[in-house]
Amino acid sequence: MTKTFFMAIGWLIISIGAAGADPYQTVREDLAGGRLDNAKTAIDQLLTDNPFDRDARLLEAAWLQTTGATDEATTRLELLAEAYPADPEPYNNLAVLAMLTGDTARAEHWLQKALATNTAYQTVVTNLDTLRRARAQEAYTALSGRSGRASVSLQSLQQFTAWTICADGAGERP
Repeated sequence: MTKTFFMAIGWLIISIGAAGADPYQTVREDLAGGRLDNAKTAIDQLLTDNPFDRDARLLEAAWLQTTGATDEATTRLELLAEAYPADPEPYNNLAVLAMLTGDTARAEHWLQKALATNTAYQTVVTNLDTLRRARAQEAYTALSGRSGRASVSLQSLQQFTAWTICADGAGERP
């Protein structure tokens, strides 16, 4: 009986530990570590369990962008922005994708929409400030006749990655 009792307690502890695991963090780590198949499997499971899971849908957009399906990622984020208009994360991530394509005006548009949802969201404020500095640096460089490009680093709210975006649209991943 004692052995059975301790085995039951052991399984309970394992179950509690598993239940406390953050599947979103695991997906973020898989994406950052380049384990795209693992990330996709976990995202699919999260969406099977709850097709309306906002965080899983944000991670799915991150996975799409990471695999090169930027247009599809943009579409998914636009749908999320429509479904959750008071949530700054889809707007911020749309800004990141716009910067990847070199569309600074569109990126600023999305960051303004994100800021309108929550003026205290530090990531959005930082990204907007960074974008504006880069645009000012571009203007100064153009007026001074020097060559060069401004470099911008925007942060994703989901922290699935940080992209270094150059003013000419060339994106680099850290």
